[in-house]
Amino acid sequence: MIDQNRQNALFDATTLNVNLIELCEEGKLAETLELMGQGSVADYGVFLAMLNLCKGTRSLEYGKLVHEFLRRSRFRGEVELNNRLIGMYEKCGNMNIALKVFDRMPERNMSSWHLMIIGYTENRAGDDALLVFQEMKEAGIRPESEIFALVLAACVREEAVEEDYCTLNQ
Repeated sequence: MIDQNRQNALFDATTLNVNLIELCEEGKLAETLELMGQGSVADYGVFLAMLNLCKGTRSLEYGKLVHEFLRRSRFRGEVELNNRLIGMYEKCGNMNIALKVFDRMPERNMSSWHLMIIGYTENRAGDDALLVFQEMKEAGIRPESEIFALVLAACVREEAVEEDYCTLNQ
């Protein structure tokens, strides 16, 4: 009889990924992370599933573990996965780490900016949302209509609707 460790070593990467995705689909994030700690390699889909689980459960502890595995993976620079990290940290109420992810992203898209603005707005940091909006404009990125609604919400939250920095056409 083959011992469990040897049997696990015989699985190929595809089998391990299928097992990881199945565990995620069953909501077994702790088990997925444990297998990864033992050497299982997550593919892009597994990272998406794990980040969705962390966001849904608002588990900052597990989110940080997923982030660490992602940071060491070949997917660390993927825009969508970094956006999911920002969204997960926002839902967990930790905009400091969300900002670190945002600042370290080699590439951003409109969703990246949107997530930061909504994160600050929803976490009662309207001034920070307005600063991100200003940075976005300075970077030459043209805001979409959804962004304007978020910025107005940030202005209202900060009771700054009539202030100059809440003039959206600057």
